[in-house]
Amino acid sequence: MAFAAWGFALAFLSVFGAQRAFASELTWIDVPTGTQSIWVDLEGSTLNPNEVAGSLHGQEGSIDLSFVASPAGLTATTTSSSAKVALELETTTKANARVALTFADGKGNVLAETNSLVTLLPDEVTPVEPSPDAPATVNPSPAEPGTSTDATSKSGVLANTGVTVGAVVLLALALIGVGMAFIRTQRAGAESK
Repeated sequence: MAFAAWGFALAFLSVFGAQRAFASELTWIDVPTGTQSIWVDLEGSTLNPNEVAGSLHGQEGSIDLSFVASPAGLTATTTSSSAKVALELETTTKANARVALTFADGKGNVLAETNSLVTLLPDEVTPVEPSPDAPATVNPSPAEPGTSTDATSKSGVLANTGVTVGAVVLLALALIGVGMAFIRTQRAGAESK
């Protein structure tokens, strides 16, 4: 009987210890003062909203995230009054995605943002860690002269998403112009013969 009691106690402690160890694996991210909204984006992902579950952990507990389709992939919006948060995601299929975490005030002004590339494996809970290559970007205080933290601010991770598209469009226009000049030169040469 004593052996069974020790076995039960050992099993209980190992399960409790595993949960405690898992909780320590979370990467906690500082939430800027004034944050009223947190946006979680899975960019470049081919996942459907019903294939992803997410939890945002804070001092007040965990919040289950509801993802919806967005132009860049999937997005979820929530609130948290915690000074630090940690994000976990789970999917039913394997996916690679850039996970962006954006902190905004009540007017939608971006206060800070961070992102990381994450490989999500089926039926595994994946703690999301901010990339050391893309640390949290904090926008300057609106009290500083000549600065802006409104949603049209052209700095940070979100502003960089259009840079590549703009360069590709300019390159395409340049190639079209060169092609048209070449065709005109060829036609003019053929008509003069």
